[in-house]
Amino acid sequence: MRIVLVSDTFRPTMGGIETQVGALADHLHTRGHDIVVLTCTPEGDVPSTCPYPVLRSSWRNPFNAPIDPKAPRRFTDFIRRFNPDVVHYHMGELTPVVQSVLLNLRDSRIPQVVTVHSLWDPRVTIPAFRAIARRTGLAQAPIMWTGVSELVNEQIRQVLGPDICVSTLHNGVDVAPWQRPPVAHQGIVAVTATRFAPRKRVDALIDILSETRRRWDSYSRGHAGDFPLRAVVAGEGPLFDGVQRRVERSGLGDWLLLPGRLSATQLQDLYSRSDIFLAPSVKESASIAGREALASGLAVMTRSQSGLAEVVENGINGWCLDNDDEMIEALLSVLETPAQLEHIHEHNRSEDFPFTWAKVIEATENYYRQAQELASTEA
Repeated sequence: MRIVLVSDTFRPTMGGIETQVGALADHLHTRGHDIVVLTCTPEGDVPSTCPYPVLRSSWRNPFNAPIDPKAPRRFTDFIRRFNPDVVHYHMGELTPVVQSVLLNLRDSRIPQVVTVHSLWDPRVTIPAFRAIARRTGLAQAPIMWTGVSELVNEQIRQVLGPDICVSTLHNGVDVAPWQRPPVAHQGIVAVTATRFAPRKRVDALIDILSETRRRWDSYSRGHAGDFPLRAVVAGEGPLFDGVQRRVERSGLGDWLLLPGRLSATQLQDLYSRSDIFLAPSVKESASIAGREALASGLAVMTRSQSGLAEVVENGINGWCLDNDDEMIEALLSVLETPAQLEHIHEHNRSEDFPFTWAKVIEATENYYRQAQELASTEA
């Protein structure tokens, strides 16, 4: 197929959407598809080595943001001339170019797939998108809608209407590098890889870990200094310095480490020496990091309100917990009875991982075919 991927951001930016779109393009190209990526992200200092064209429409602005007012027209014109077999849009909460191109081409006969990667603000974004959809008739357009989780899909229905057909297109993981043999270690090691931003609830995670230590000591579950948990919170972001100061002031640094941003290889090494992945955010659309942890064999402990909870089964591959206090009690339970981790680790390392790129690409190609059927029906 001749496939156009449209994403406001792309390499060399390395966020969640960028990682997924880049890997999707790579795997589609490997499968023999003719790929073109349209983006507003500048190339950067190191020239791209992509084996497929990446057309960048960038505009110098004071904020160095991937924005170009001329990009929607340029991309729309290119797509009409190129006449691809399918256009695949990758939408977040603030992706104005993708949204503009989608509206420009909504009534065209070009097969189109939309994947929504992010949760939308229910107070601002959803009402705004709903108004745009009603004014433009977007819900009636022959477009294949997908989201990265059912949590995201429900928000799409809130915008387009309850009768709109929305399917799930899971985030993919290159599994092999994450499936390292486990390395023996003392105690229980809990880890997370996250961005130090408000929606990730890193401060709440520090509260959870600190309260777990307090309750362990107050219940006399161990002797003085005999706390079997070690925690590693990896990542960077605007809240990092404040969290680091808090950990130092609270005297948590002897068992709670903040190593900063780790590379994928460093995370894979860390996970091979760890037991639990902690995901306290309630605003995760799907969590690539959580899937990587599952691929590594870790037991995932997440909030039930998160999109990650949709792929976590209580007591099977981790725990879905309704609030932070339940997460604290679950941690205490594991510290008291570490043996309960054994069957979870065994399950996660032996089960056929459901989010390999091979499976995601197969689902993606199926959605492309469905988009072609929709477009041909409207023709």
